[in-house]
Amino acid sequence: MQGSRSHGGGNFRSAQLANSWRCRENLPATAELFCYCGIPAPVKISRTPKNNGRRFCSCENFKVNRSCRFFVWVDPSLEGATLEEESKENSEIQVGCHDELMKIQAAKHDAIREIDAMKYEALLEVERENTAKKYEALLQDEIDKCKTLLSKLKLALLGSWVFFVFVFSMY
Repeated sequence: MQGSRSHGGGNFRSAQLANSWRCRENLPATAELFCYCGIPAPVKISRTPKNNGRRFCSCENFKVNRSCRFFVWVDPSLEGATLEEESKENSEIQVGCHDELMKIQAAKHDAIREIDAMKYEALLEVERENTAKKYEALLQDEIDKCKTLLSKLKLALLGSWVFFVFVFSMY
């Protein structure tokens, strides 16, 4: 291929292209990075204090025999701030978010307690209404029994008057 030459069996043009850019975000989207060995250079994440969380590409063989020294950052360096400062800022943001989360969770628990109290009051009200309906039905039954008894007593009274009139009319 014109413009590329092999270096240790690898694609020197890809490594040269990657090294000519300051970070991978400036690379063409179609660029596939190969190290000097010719194998793909996967994206990894730095865990060093200075570059914690910053992505980079490097050769897999570096860990094995350190013969290939291919390395390129994927993420740009911070402008005017160090990663340590960004990490501190992120920590402050996380603390703020955690505090807000705690407030939201407390409000949620308060709302749940309030809803539970309202449900309990509603259940009590329903039970009161059911109890009142039961007593109303019982009272209605008693009223009906009293009306029946009153009717019977009226008939007995009428019967006794008829008997009284009949007995005294014979004398």
